[in-house]
Amino acid sequence: NITMDSNIGVFGDASPGPTGTVTGDLDNIMGSTTPLPTGVELPDLIVPSIAPSGAYTPLGDSSISSGSYHFTNLQIAINKTLTITGPATIVCDNFKLKSGSKVVVNASGGPVKFYVINDFILNSNTQIYSTSYSPLDVAFNLLSDNILDPGVDVSFDEDLVDFDSGSKLYGTIFAPSAEITIDSNFEQFGSLVARRTYLYSDARIHYDELLATVSQDAQNVFTTLCWRVVPLL
Repeated sequence: NITMDSNIGVFGDASPGPTGTVTGDLDNIMGSTTPLPTGVELPDLIVPSIAPSGAYTPLGDSSISSGSYHFTNLQIAINKTLTITGPATIVCDNFKLKSGSKVVVNASGGPVKFYVINDFILNSNTQIYSTSYSPLDVAFNLLSDNILDPGVDVSFDEDLVDFDSGSKLYGTIFAPSAEITIDSNFEQFGSLVARRTYLYSDARIHYDELLATVSQDAQNVFTTLCWRVVPLL
């Protein structure tokens, strides 16, 4: 089911599952509310086998070079920046960005893919982006299951992104088993897939259409059938 609260806008379709409904304030849905004909099967996540090397918790600005890594905990301190050079594959048992911290990716040589097994926490005013601001450059794959295991913390803290500061997440999040609650003033450019998603006031998800023509196997998986111009509200 999809429930629309007041002052929520969907510039696209809001399609529930085959037996689902869309309720609430429907006036701001620009596309279709027709239920999907079938359920969507999400692919299983396979974590790369990389030997763990302990925790990565620098107290200052830091950098990670291209390669494959497995950290028991990856935590970036308040107002510090982690710079990652791609291509890189990073497995984390737990991932946390503390308030005001940044992850900046140089993907000129290739993208950076994260696999987070348990906790995934973004505190207030954090930023994740590549130097080209392309959502193809940064991918988060979350194995977290906080539905069956409430002890797992998947958290986008309140005021994760402050519009005034320009904080944003450019990238994709794939969390097929997680319930994700996004509090006020979070903004993402890319895509978000989760088992359940709740968006609070002023949260914004901008789907990047470039993702529709690119998959991990470099095959087209979606095709644009039609489009129309709508006036700004």
